[in-house]
Amino acid sequence: MSIFSRIGRLFRSPDRTTAETSAPNVSVDFRLKDGMVFLLIQNFSSQAAHDVQISFNRDLLIIGDQSLKALTIFSQLRYLAPYREIEVFLDPVERFFQQLEDAETVIEISLGFRSNGRKQYKSRITHDLAIYQDLPTLINT
Repeated sequence: MSIFSRIGRLFRSPDRTTAETSAPNVSVDFRLKDGMVFLLIQNFSSQAAHDVQISFNRDLLIIGDQSLKALTIFSQLRYLAPYREIEVFLDPVERFFQQLEDAETVIEISLGFRSNGRKQYKSRITHDLAIYQDLPTLINT
């Protein structure tokens, strides 16, 4: 085997069949950071997700008493790049959890998206936000 053949192997493009058959892996999660609550939309895959639709079984109020469900990112996210994370600021921790004091803390999120090959994917994620309520948080002073 020549030196050029060996070098060519190092720089060969990935196997197309593997890349084309792997699916996008989209998830929606909550993050508490620096006294703030964020919603994360993530694609953990090397494949893009298209026409991403995110819906919630109930509404939450976020900064300025805006409806979380009303944000256009959940209905008009046409392209989510590979390994992309979108962080959506929701509210300061205290204010966010005040609305949950006398309410159901479980929220169900329905996801729908398609791959480059137009295959449709659907999933449902259930979060119980109560698990975050008693976590210690750092407050910047």
